[in-house]
Amino acid sequence: MLKLDRYLLGDFVQSFLATLIVLLVVSVGGVLVDILGNIADGRLPAKLLFSQLGLQFIAYLPLILPLALMLGLLLAIARLYRDSEMAVITAIGVGPKRLLRPLLMLVVPVVALVGACSLWLGPWAGRVAEQMIIEANRSVLMERLAQCCLADRSGAPHTLVVLNIDRFKLFNQSQGHLAGDRVLLAFAAKLRAACNRHDGADYQYDTNDAGFIPWQMLKFRFPVAIPF
Repeated sequence: MLKLDRYLLGDFVQSFLATLIVLLVVSVGGVLVDILGNIADGRLPAKLLFSQLGLQFIAYLPLILPLALMLGLLLAIARLYRDSEMAVITAIGVGPKRLLRPLLMLVVPVVALVGACSLWLGPWAGRVAEQMIIEANRSVLMERLAQCCLADRSGAPHTLVVLNIDRFKLFNQSQGHLAGDRVLLAFAAKLRAACNRHDGADYQYDTNDAGFIPWQMLKFRFPVAIPF
């Protein structure tokens, strides 16, 4: 590699890395706010803060890397013109096309990294993040169930009630998590009122075996009107 190529490549890489660091620092604020909001709302355990933050960075890399590359190259080439280095390079017989070699030495690896993040790393990070949240919520649920069973010393049998709200996932995705939380609160109030009264509510038991754990599913059938 010629000295000119090494010099230009080093200048391009330095400007690109500086821009990338600034964009990452700016982006971490927004990502951190979203994760802390999910923790405050109870949708994400606090112990997953740093792991979710790292996985979110991987998902955002396809957006940050091209922007950092473009801004970094613009700053580097602008500095060459500002310091009259381009005039010197032109005076020794090196034209603008000569800049393509060091430019491609930086652009090609970055484009390959963006493609890898978009096709493999990004989807992988999303799956891992979702699986970690599911496992953490499952552990919290089992721990709370164990605490409830140990707290009740009457010896009465316990029943795990599994409820499903029709089309809730579609509603939650279209209207947002805050609206979904209001639906859950309203449904919980209706369900609590229905369980506290014995006025012939329509329900049925469905018994099944899941592995070695016997469980019962209680299905309530009553309309729930939620005003918005």
